[in-house]
Amino acid sequence: MLYRLSYVHPRQAAALLHGDAGHQFAHVFPRSQPVYDCSDRRHSQLASLLTIALFLSGCAANMDTLLASGEQQATQVVKEEMDKRNQALLAAVNQGDKETIQKLLADGADINATDERGRTSAMIAVHTDQLEVFNLLVEHGANINIRDDRSDNPLLYAGAEGKLDFVRASIAAGADTTITNRFGGTALIPAADRGHVEIVRELLTTSDVNIDLARKSGRKVSDLLASSSQKGQERQARWRSRPFFLAASVVQKTCFLPKLFPHSRVLY
Repeated sequence: MLYRLSYVHPRQAAALLHGDAGHQFAHVFPRSQPVYDCSDRRHSQLASLLTIALFLSGCAANMDTLLASGEQQATQVVKEEMDKRNQALLAAVNQGDKETIQKLLADGADINATDERGRTSAMIAVHTDQLEVFNLLVEHGANINIRDDRSDNPLLYAGAEGKLDFVRASIAAGADTTITNRFGGTALIPAADRGHVEIVRELLTTSDVNIDLARKSGRKVSDLLASSSQKGQERQARWRSRPFFLAASVVQKTCFLPKLFPHSRVLY
């Protein structure tokens, strides 16, 4: 007998290929209703074809599963390889290895990948005072506007830390001067607040920075500019008043240092 089925598992369908099809069908599907008599040769052939079709449909489903699993594994392998390249790039930037940097970029490393602190390769170059590496990354299309976990990017960090060369390089590379730090200020505000007069002048004369852009505290750059030069002088005065600095000046003036280093500059 051939039975009407709504679904047949591949293993069950395979079992029907051997022995008495009618009895096995009845055993596997006791509630199924007979439709044809399998003793008829045509009906028996039809039952065999149906069984094979059901079996093949199960194989197709398994094949789809295998293909999907294979694609996931391949994607994971590619991701792991990319992560290795990116980590190698960050390490090469930290070491200043320009040859390795260029090779990794040619091999497909992500120039904007970040380390555990959210720093891009360009940001690491600023932190480690490697201007040539920074310019190299800019030439290869690095995004210098990306901020790290402290909401700093090359321009913001360089402005706050008094790194004039990096400020100039960032402006030349088209850095976005409207991006703010974690305090809500642009690069101009901490530069003025810390007395970095040259950086303030550079930002005002060579960039489109907004001089009146207020930060979260409500202070404006225009309120800080008047005192930025004075603050810079005060910082130098505090430095020069330290005991070891004064002692070094006395030694340089009175001892044998001028004879050993005739071209050395007198501190006072």
